[in-house]
Amino acid sequence: MMPAQCQLSERPTVRLDADAGIEPAVLLEILGQAPIVFHRIFVDITGSVTAALWLSYALYALEERRAGDDAWFSKSQDEWQRDTGLTRREQETARKRLRALELLEERRGMNLPLTFRVDCLRLLALIEAQAHGVHGSKSMVGR
Repeated sequence: MMPAQCQLSERPTVRLDADAGIEPAVLLEILGQAPIVFHRIFVDITGSVTAALWLSYALYALEERRAGDDAWFSKSQDEWQRDTGLTRREQETARKRLRALELLEERRGMNLPLTFRVDCLRLLALIEAQAHGVHGSKSMVGR
């Protein structure tokens, strides 16, 4: 079964206002650092800000790279660190937590980079379960 496509990210709008000055996002982009946005609910689902950041950025990377039909994508540790600021150990810890929650699959072929796949159906089920627990709403899974 192929995982559902994940498209949860929104790009923040950037505006310049002569009266208010330059917004922080614009300043960071000028300095070569785009803002990193992550989904707050992922902290509740994973129990970890680091895992939530890793997961949010994985979905962004998946969308940006237009991963193949099987939704596997690759990103080196150096790329993760450059883009998110997460150290090697923080990345490994985040990935371990995501694997334990069955949100992340990893594979490495001989002489190939580590590749990742987010189980989007599982993620959506956990988001729904979290919303159900917080708001007491009826489950939509399987409808």
